[in-house]
Amino acid sequence: LLVVIAIIGILATIVLAAISRARERARIIKATAEVKTLYQALIHYNIDTNTWPSCGVGSSNFEDMSTDPEIGWNNSWKVGYIDREITNDPWGTPYYYDGCPTIGFECTPGSSSVCSAGPDRGYESFNEADMTANDDDICRYFEPQC
Repeated sequence: LLVVIAIIGILATIVLAAISRARERARIIKATAEVKTLYQALIHYNIDTNTWPSCGVGSSNFEDMSTDPEIGWNNSWKVGYIDREITNDPWGTPYYYDGCPTIGFECTPGSSSVCSAGPDRGYESFNEADMTANDDDICRYFEPQC
């Protein structure tokens, strides 16, 4: 009887681990799709208005897309560009938008981004030049407003 209980326990552990990995993969797929949706909304907004939502104020110019009124994310700019509310990634971290960054005080192609912090809930890659193999951020990079 103890052997049967031990086998059931081992099988349950294996099944739970597989379910956990599948959930994490599903979260990554969802975040990737939402980042793409946000990126496309920003691109269409730029095509229509020849500008980007403001990058806000402060030293980093890396703004919280869900709450920062400086970029107008909660205002009318996204009407017609996004058909549903997208504020937090699947891990509960706000998506971020960086519309006018610089690297070493110089505007650099590929340094604007819309990102999810990824599974670790921490932002590591603020632009393509910062990316490392260990980063789990889920980002789309694009030509900045220089």
